[in-house]
Amino acid sequence: MKIIKYYKNIKLQKNPSKFIIAKILMKLGLSQYFIIKQKHYNLRFYPTKISRELWIDPKFWGDNWTLRDNFFWNFLKTDDVVIDTGSHIGQITLEAAKKVGPTGKVYSIEPHPILFKYLQGNVKLNNLDNVEFFNVALGEENSTIKFVTDSTDPSSRISNDNSGVNVPLRKLDELEIEENKINLLKLYAVGFEKFVLLGASNIMKKTECIHFREYEKEKSDKYDYEYLDVFKILFKNGFKIFQIQKNNILKTINEDLHTEFDKNAMDYVAVKNLDEFLTRTKFKVVS
Repeated sequence: MKIIKYYKNIKLQKNPSKFIIAKILMKLGLSQYFIIKQKHYNLRFYPTKISRELWIDPKFWGDNWTLRDNFFWNFLKTDDVVIDTGSHIGQITLEAAKKVGPTGKVYSIEPHPILFKYLQGNVKLNNLDNVEFFNVALGEENSTIKFVTDSTDPSSRISNDNSGVNVPLRKLDELEIEENKINLLKLYAVGFEKFVLLGASNIMKKTECIHFREYEKEKSDKYDYEYLDVFKILFKNGFKIFQIQKNNILKTINEDLHTEFDKNAMDYVAVKNLDEFLTRTKFKVVS
């Protein structure tokens, strides 16, 4: 049955032969010697699903990821300070570190110990020395927590059933980030965003813009809270929230949260100074 399932999986691939080669390279431990070229940086072909898909097709993520990359590249300026939570293999860390330059700073946070090594390897590959790493999970307290793993592709997700490996849990406020101003906080926590923010009250005071992922109620449900709680915390801390849409359009999310969420749009931004944000990005706001 496994052979039949595997055969069907191969048939679904756009490039079946390269898919097979990729699987063989990963199995033999040889994939890391291959380089994946992206627009502003390079990645090693580490044995993860993301690396595999990008090695097979560097444009695998399509328009959605291009829009995300473009946002970070267009928003960030030389000398900026960035916090990248849930860095995974480092795509946003690399994008940001390249753009802010040697006088800027990126604080890159990845909980999973295997992914953390891949993240460090990709930063080294790109000869970047403006990145500081933290191998911790983020939450509202300091303790130890279980983190989900997978034999072929470590999955960045805090366990909700006590399975996985032990990783340190830390408040973002208590990491060694001695900055007077944070230009951008990328908030990706696969449903754990509320608890990251609850441990980041001081960081939020210094942060100008927070970029976070699409509305995913099913993920927050795993941790027994409403995803709209994330929006409420941000509003309470003085942020205005917008949904990023195509063609550099921002859709306003009202504080009453009665806004209809556009599921075709992918990401959100929370900003304190809208005029400054619009000057940086050339976005336009619609109600």
